[in-house]
Amino acid sequence: MFEEFGIKDNKIFKVVVVATMSSGKSTFINALIGREVLLSRNEACSAQVISILDNDINKNEKVFLKYNNNKIEEYNRIDRDLMEKINQSKNVDKVLFETEIGGIKNTDRAMVIVDTPGVNNSQDSSHKKKTMDLLKQIDSGLIIYLINATQIGVDDDRDLLMKISEEIRESKGRKRIIFIVNKTDEIDEQKENLSETIDHIHKYLVDAGIVNPQIYPVSSLACKLFRMVMNGNSLTRHESADFEKFYDTFKPVGYNLNRYIISDEYIDRENVICVRGVEYSYADLYMAIENTGIPSVEHAIEDIIAETGNVFNPLINPRKFSYKIDGDSLEFEIRNGLIFKCPAGNRPISSGVKSGESVARFKRAQCTHCDYANRCGIEIKPKSAIKIIKKGRI
Repeated sequence: MFEEFGIKDNKIFKVVVVATMSSGKSTFINALIGREVLLSRNEACSAQVISILDNDINKNEKVFLKYNNNKIEEYNRIDRDLMEKINQSKNVDKVLFETEIGGIKNTDRAMVIVDTPGVNNSQDSSHKKKTMDLLKQIDSGLIIYLINATQIGVDDDRDLLMKISEEIRESKGRKRIIFIVNKTDEIDEQKENLSETIDHIHKYLVDAGIVNPQIYPVSSLACKLFRMVMNGNSLTRHESADFEKFYDTFKPVGYNLNRYIISDEYIDRENVICVRGVEYSYADLYMAIENTGIPSVEHAIEDIIAETGNVFNPLINPRKFSYKIDGDSLEFEIRNGLIFKCPAGNRPISSGVKSGESVARFKRAQCTHCDYANRCGIEIKPKSAIKIIKKGRI
């Protein structure tokens, strides 16, 4: 599917985002990226398949356009003018963005998010066919299905769910699915009960043939705006007003120890940023983002990529590696010679092999007060913690 862009299939994990229109699919993907990349009207105007390759190493962005005549163009920047060009073009067949998706860390494979056309576009029936053809082409990976919290159970939605449910069953575990209930901020909890809404969605999914559905309520728009502010992106007047409204809804309340964390992620927690004359601390914005539900989705994606590695990629060889320090037996999980989990069950920020030694970097906050820290031989650094397993021991 991505061979024309020079990407090997066994080096990526595909995450396909599917939804009927008006579910906020583009906003959800932009929230994961942390800024405005996809235009919100892409799904209504275009039947192109747009993919985003998560590159945690090379911070330089790239855009690849594949035309119907198989010609490929490359650009070095994602901007609105280019997106408008892509959106209006009838000759662009596939689009691949290469950028960092900060909330999700790659392990043995790089994640690729595949944005599908809106399937119930009344102006163009080809969208639904293109989405279903795409799902059949992908033999393994994760389907993220977005549900509009304010429009549950429309006919197009049920029809699509039935077809996807059949795809999941036929894959025999090679395709997984999670459900995102988006636009939960539009529910007036003085008139509607969110818990009852989620229970209703659960029953609706089970009736459509989904076994044990995993459901994550989120506000994609709130998360996108919070991350845009933290990433230094400017907001329009309308976006600034939405930011203030969402912050009032999702702001951290009461005593929270997360504001005292010292780690690579929270190192700038004391910084403040100004929106329309009001100062917001990074620490409080981090917690507001947590409260939107998007980080829980990102953790779920990471877990599924990790859990399914040995299913989808036969090169991975997960095993336990134990050794003794001062009489204590400590167990690291090793995959392809890389440290995958420490004795406390933490996954490293990064892992690699240098001069035959397996080297992993963990968040400093994970190790500072860990029960194993004084026994596993980890070295606490100012911004992180480093573990090295010597050559020949794994």
